[in-house]
Amino acid sequence: MGKLSTLVCICTALHFLDSRNISTNQILGRWTTYRFEVGAKEAESDGFNDMASALKDFNIKINVRKDFKTLSKKTEPIWDSIGIQRIQPSGSFLDQLHQASSPLLSYPVRYQLEVCISHNCLSEYNIKSEFIDRLAALPVKEAISLLEHVAEKRVRYYDPMDIFDIQGVARSTIHLRLPDHCQLLRKANVTPSTIYFSTPTVEITNRVVRQYSEHIDRFLRVQFVDEKFQVYSQHLLPTTETLTLSRAA
Repeated sequence: MGKLSTLVCICTALHFLDSRNISTNQILGRWTTYRFEVGAKEAESDGFNDMASALKDFNIKINVRKDFKTLSKKTEPIWDSIGIQRIQPSGSFLDQLHQASSPLLSYPVRYQLEVCISHNCLSEYNIKSEFIDRLAALPVKEAISLLEHVAEKRVRYYDPMDIFDIQGVARSTIHLRLPDHCQLLRKANVTPSTIYFSTPTVEITNRVVRQYSEHIDRFLRVQFVDEKFQVYSQHLLPTTETLTLSRAA
């Protein structure tokens, strides 16, 4: 196999909702590249050959390159600017004050964008301010419909601007007429490495949801699953507690 100093495996990119205050190193699901430093002596060992064989079983190839280089450039994701309204020149101070206090993306649109990112349809590191501006310029229902379509198709868009060229987008879930005993609820599947957010789905309500129906957009159904989306057994989960969650308007 020869001498090898660096082994790089490309894996799926994921994101944790609004994780600006969480170290990327703590969220395994967000990693896109794994780098293993292997010395020349270790590369000839049986242990390394066993690892290479295990990777081969998962169709991960090892390419020996002498010209491999790493860059120290750090690309910041777009999250810091999504919730900040960029002030446009205006003759009125009140207009500028209103712009500064208004979110750039509404919560439903931002949530659906997170759905697309968590399922690797879009990458936060490919999203630029031009994309956010164009998304924010769309009517809320139209923006949600577009992002729901992207999430449903599970197609990766390496250039996020390409989604604005999609034709035949169906109406979003917010247009659905629901019976009294049903509501649209958001859902998150928590795995050991990340969180997958889901487009709101129709679910039968319970007493708590009906009691606080005016705050239905603040509910999030959380399910703990393994990486294959198999639900964990109840005895493996900690004691259930009631939590009160809040978010910015």
